[in-house]
Order: sequence, then structure tokens, then C-alpha cells
Amino acid sequence: MTGRRRPAGSRELEVLIREEIARDGPIPFARFMELALHHPEHGYYAKPEPVVGTGGDFLTSPALHPAFGRALWRQIEEMLALLGRRGTATILEIGAGAGQMARDILLAARSEGRATGLRYLIREASARLRRQQAETVAAAWDGAPIGWVDALTDARPVQVVVMNELMSALPVHRLVYDGQAWRELHVTLAGGEFQAVEGPIRDPRAPQAVTAAGIEPRAGQIVDVNLAAADMLAGIAACLDQRAFILNVDYGGPAEFVYSPARPQGSLRCYYRQALVADPFARVGRQDLTADVDFDLLRRAAAALGLASAGPIPQGAFLVNLGIEAEALELAHRARQGDLAAELELQKVYALYAPEALGRSFWVIVHSRGFRSPPRLQGFAPAPLPRSYVELLLGSDA
Repeated sequence: MTGRRRPAGSRELEVLIREEIARDGPIPFARFMELALHHPEHGYYAKPEPVVGTGGDFLTSPALHPAFGRALWRQIEEMLALLGRRGTATILEIGAGAGQMARDILLAARSEGRATGLRYLIREASARLRRQQAETVAAAWDGAPIGWVDALTDARPVQVVVMNELMSALPVHRLVYDGQAWRELHVTLAGGEFQAVEGPIRDPRAPQAVTAAGIEPRAGQIVDVNLAAADMLAGIAACLDQRAFILNVDYGGPAEFVYSPARPQGSLRCYYRQALVADPFARVGRQDLTADVDFDLLRRAAAALGLASAGPIPQGAFLVNLGIEAEALELAHRARQGDLAAELELQKVYALYAPEALGRSFWVIVHSRGFRSPPRLQGFAPAPLPRSYVELLLGSDA
């Protein structure tokens, strides 16, 4: 970047990163991303400004509409039935954002008379987000069976783990193909500014993940490999009951998509105030960094941990299987009667599962423990094609 300075980020965080580079030399991009997002005092998720929602930098599916959480509850309810759990069942959400998904899952469970047997726990590192989550849930249900843990092991034994847009916020190894072999992008200082430079591979598992996908890279191609997601899965498995499920929704998909040569700059994206930002070194600690998750890598990691996997499947197909279109049809019926508020809600619900919106941007994978064969789950059945938005409004619901 030349000609002008980048927008300022957290001064304290920039000083810490500069000192580390001065002391140790260029650092892997994964280390830079870890500090930028997750430094406990100065990282992005510790900043006082809102992260999620219209006042933040990006919207999540739970923030868009409660129909998302209600659909997830229907899948969780089936999981609990398959577990044959007697007594209290523990649901653990890791990284709960502003708390909307926890609120909507709990309200859906209460509406069906199932909340009395639930214990909903949240693992959240940010004190600010914990307060926001507590306020979100309490505003809808004062006295909800919810609590917070400092470590995954504090929650065990867990029957169902849920995550939404969590693993895509973990640090990634940025690899670049030089025409003969993979090199890793590191971060250094040039002219007082952060700059990416090529360096040695720090973790051989990163290029191995691309090789396992059968990708034939092009010279200059960049790929972003999220090894931290596979490592996190091992920690999650350690808190599971003898029979349990892990439900994971995130950016990404099969490896052939995540590492495709058709994406020569990789999958890393930056967001600031709802806008896509090209420069990962701008506003350090003040803008979001995210990259796609390789769900094939997760499947292999799960198998090594003795977990079976279902999926991945696009979020749209998953939600349609769980009946979200019924909510859309009801809203469309009200919209045809002149209810403008219902039409606005319909737009949001439709965006959750429409292929042209979030339906293909996010994918869903489930890991299970303790079953002789992977259970057949409603969310992973062959999904019918959803009606288009025009068909909904025209009333083709017969």
C-alpha cells in the first residue's frame, strides 16, 4: 500500500505486533490474525463497539431473523430424542455473539414445553459479549435456564454443541503457490507499515490439506487453511458426553470450493461497518477478519477423534428440510393481505435459505459420538427446491 497511510486501528495492539516483529522477525499471518481478532484486551472481539448487527460490522443469520434459531431448535430436538436423554440435557453454544441464537433456541424449546429439561451454557471469552448475551436473553425470558463457562471442560458432559460463524473467525495459514511449491505468507514491517512477505511453511498440515483436496494450484494462487478449526474440534470432543452431537454452521464448504484455483486470492475477507474491505492490515483490531472453513478437513479431524459426520450441506437446504419455508409461506400470506410488516419479515426469512442470499454462503456439518452408524437427521435429508420469492408473493402455496 503506497501513497497514503492505512486507516488507524488499535494503537495498543499495533504497538504489540510491531514489538513482536522487531523481536522475532516476520510473523505468520495466522499469528497476526490471532492477535488482531482475539487479543484479550485490544483485539477485535474485545473492542467496546458493537461487532454484530446493524450497528456493527456484519450481520449473522441469528441477527437477521429468529426463524434461524427456531429451525435449529427443531434439529436439536430431534438430536435429543435420538440420544434418549433422561433428566437434564446440556446444550453448549461456543461464541454466542449478541445472544440472539441462544434466545431463539430457548424460546422455541419453551414454546414446546421442553425447556424445563434443558441447561443452556455459553462459552464466551469476551466479558462485554457475555453482558450483551445476558441482556438479550433476559429481555425475552427473565429466568431462562442459561449460564456461562470459562472453559469447555467446565461444561461437560455436553449432549449438544452448537456453533454459528465461529470457526471462520479462527486464524488461518495463508499459503501462496510459487509455481513449484507452497510458501507461507508472513507479516513484516516495510516503511513503517504492515506488509505480507513469503516465508517458510510453519505447519506442514496446511499444504497437506490442499493436497488432500486434489487441487492443482496455479502459480501465484493464495489459499487460506484453517487448521485451528480442526484443533478446536479436539477440544470440543473432550467435553462431550458418551453420546452427543456437534452442530456447526459457518462460511465455507467442501475443500474443492474453499481452495479452488477459481479463487486466486483465497477466501480471506475483512468487514468494517457492513462494508467489504480489501486490506487485512487496515484498522488492526477494529475490523473483522474471516475466511472459509474446509469442511472436508473437519470430517477427517472428526474421524480421527472417533466422531461420525453428516454433511456438509448448504444452509438453505438444511433450513428447508427443517420447515423454514412454512414460516415464509405464512408471512407471504399475510403480506398478500396488505401487511407490510409481514413482507419485511418475509424478506429476512427468505434471505436465510435462498440460494442467491445466505442459503449457499453458509454450510452445515454435524458430528456425532456414540452411535453404531451415523443417525439420519432431518436437516440432512434430500431437500426440495424452495419456492422463489416471486412465487411466495404470488401465492403458489397450494
